[in-house]
Parts: sequence; structure tokens; C-alpha cells
Amino acid sequence: MALAVQFIKHSRALLDPDGQYAAAPTGQTAGAAPEAMPAPAPVAPVAPPAMPTGLSFKATVLDENSNSILEGGERVKVRVDLVNAGRMPTRDVAVTLTGTPALLGQFPATTLPVGPLQPGESRSIEFVATIPPSLPAQQAQLQVSVADAAGAGPPPQSFTTALRAAGAGAAAAAAGAGMIFTNVDQVPGAVAGFQRPQTHLLAVGIGDYRDPAVPTRKFAAQDAELVASYFKTIGGVPAANVRVLQDRKALRPDIEEAILDWLPPRLTPDSIVIVYFAGQALVSPTGETFLLPYEGSTTSRARLYPLKDLQAALAKLNAQQVVLIFDGALLRLGKDAKAPQWDVGGGTLVRLIGTTGLQSGLEPDQLKHGLFTYYVLRGLKGDADANHDGEVTLGELATFVRQTVPATAKSQFKQDQRPAVFPALPPTSKAAALPLARTAPRP
Repeated sequence: MALAVQFIKHSRALLDPDGQYAAAPTGQTAGAAPEAMPAPAPVAPVAPPAMPTGLSFKATVLDENSNSILEGGERVKVRVDLVNAGRMPTRDVAVTLTGTPALLGQFPATTLPVGPLQPGESRSIEFVATIPPSLPAQQAQLQVSVADAAGAGPPPQSFTTALRAAGAGAAAAAAGAGMIFTNVDQVPGAVAGFQRPQTHLLAVGIGDYRDPAVPTRKFAAQDAELVASYFKTIGGVPAANVRVLQDRKALRPDIEEAILDWLPPRLTPDSIVIVYFAGQALVSPTGETFLLPYEGSTTSRARLYPLKDLQAALAKLNAQQVVLIFDGALLRLGKDAKAPQWDVGGGTLVRLIGTTGLQSGLEPDQLKHGLFTYYVLRGLKGDADANHDGEVTLGELATFVRQTVPATAKSQFKQDQRPAVFPALPPTSKAAALPLARTAPRP
């Protein structure tokens, strides 16, 4: 018996060294062969959840003579300003260029490392190339992408530019070249911590009118929507503070309801009100100016909205500052007309008008935006940030559009368009310092 027990112990030590089967499961008789245990299923590795990235960036294409055309023999830079607006450090951030091979091939490197960025940290890098003298004239695309080690990053930014051989004349420029046009349809992300709950926006865009005799404004409705999107992100305006009226929903009663009923109960003495209007305006022989609501007509004043009525309503608002932005065409009401009277009334109203005199604001097909609105959006996106403090003010935006719109209208479209500001904004004035957008967190 002792020999049998010793044999069993020795066998168990050899067959079950870990003691896995030392005790029989409940209901199993002693001495019965243990049931075979199923092999555990392999566990698939689970990828960690993607962390939201706080990366934001602004890309700028710079050419030596600043005419926004990349010419043979010219040195070109693509500057990328990055900021980590999140709460976590980013690892192994890199910037990548893609686009038309003829342009892309001139850059020695198309991917540059940025390295880690701590929360609130910013950094700039540059891609540098020299355009060959004999490069054929053509349109070219350039896209800038930013991503961290996990592949997360903000939306890419795109540019349409023009290449021109060295020494090409004006005819060659007109035939095969154009300016560098940034894709403004990609709405920039909001900067963490920048909120403007006291700001309210009414965006009106009327492209089609009930009266078929009224000329259409191809991109007005979508411009109003895009302007509203910009102010809701980089402008820090809450969605509840934004009203958008487009086409048939922009009757005169709709506009008046927004100004007379929707706005007043929301305002305090610290409030900011921005009214954006894209569409048509009529000018009478005396210079009196009328906005065209959806039901407006070029033959009946009764169906128009006098600018003086709009400005009087805005002047009565209990607000610290009111800004009116107009982009559109100017039509004559009658055979003769004087220059439009934009500077009607006073108070805290600042008017940023896309064109002066009886000129009409351009709507280039290649932009798919009003030219003035295109530069308003570029300015808000950061191009107007003259002192590079990450914030765009009303004064900076006004200066930016007055410089860029006339130059582009003349060089690219052979027309005149000159924005105006009423009243003038001295750089030291309180209105000029009004922040409209933030593109990077404050240090």
C-alpha cells in the first residue's frame, strides 16, 4: 500500500507539476480521468482609443517679389506655424507637402519633423525651394498636412498657385498664371479657451431673387453660411448667438425680425453685434442706398430695405459695438445715380464695405466666393494678423482687405474694387482693437 501511494505521488509530480488537476472538479469521482480543458482563445490586441489632437496650424506661401506668382529663378518658402492648443503633449509631429509634381519636385524635402509640442507651445518650420528658370507656365496645387505619431492632426490646407517661366511678360502671366488662392472652404478649428459669448452674428446671403429681373449673386448664400461657420469656430461665437438668413428666407420681415425682435433681449452693454450682408444694393439719383431683400425689385422702392432704416435699427441696439459688413453688387435705381451713402448715422456702428463708388463686388468663378468675402475669410483665418499675436482685430482685418482686394482685382481680373471703412479706424481706437478671431492660444 505504501508503495502504491508513493507511486501515485511520483506520477502526479511528473504529469501535473503545477497542481492544475490535483483536486477533481465538483461532481467528478475520485480516480476518474479529468476532462480535457479547452485551450484559451487567443486575445487580439486592442488598439488604444484615438486621443483628440489639439494641433492647429497656419500655412503660408511666400515668394520673393510678393506678387503671389511663382516665377522661374525665384526662391519660394512654405511657412507652417504650428501650435498645440490641447491639454496633452504631442509626439513626433511632422509636416508633409503634397501636390503637383512639377512644383513638389523643387523642394529638397517634402516631409519635415517638428518634434514634440507641449500644451500651449508653438513652433514654425519652412520648406524652401527655388523655381527653375525654364519651368513651363501652369497652374499647380499644393497641400500642407500636419500629423502626430498616431496619425492624428487637423485638416490639411490647400493652395492653388501659378508657375511662370523667368522673364515671361504680362501676356504669359494672363494666359497661364494666377495668384496663390488659399482654400478658405476648410473651416479652421476653434482655439481652446477662446469664447465670445457676448458676440452675436446675423449673416444674410441672397443670391436668387423672386423677381427674375434682379441679377443673381452666385455665391452670396454660401458665403453667408461660411462666414457664420468661421465666427462659430475661430470667432468663439456660440451657435445660439448666430442667425443665418438665405435666399427666400431673407425677406425684409425676416431681416427686421432678427434685428428688432431676436437681438434686443439677448444684448447687454458689453455685447458685440456683427451683421454680414451678401447680395445686391440699389443706389438712387440722390445717393440714397437700399438693400434688396429676397422680394426686392429694381423698379419699386416699396420692396426695398433702406440702408438708413437698417442703420437706425442697429444704432438703437444696446451694444458696445456694432459692425456691418457688406459684399455685393451695386445697381442704379434710375438712369443717374450718385455714389452710395454708406456713412449714414453715427453711434457705435462701423461699416466695412466691399467696394466704393458704383463698382460691384467681384465674384470670380475660380474662387467660388465674393472676392471681398474671400479676403475677409483669409483675414479671419490669420492672414490679417499683422502683429502675429494669434488674434485678428477689426482694425487688422480692415487694413488687410483694403490692401489685398484692390491688388487682386487689378492684377488678376483687370477691374477696380476698393473696400472702404466708415468711419475711419485710427489704430489706437477702441473699435480697431476689437478682437474678431483667434487663430492661436495666447502664451
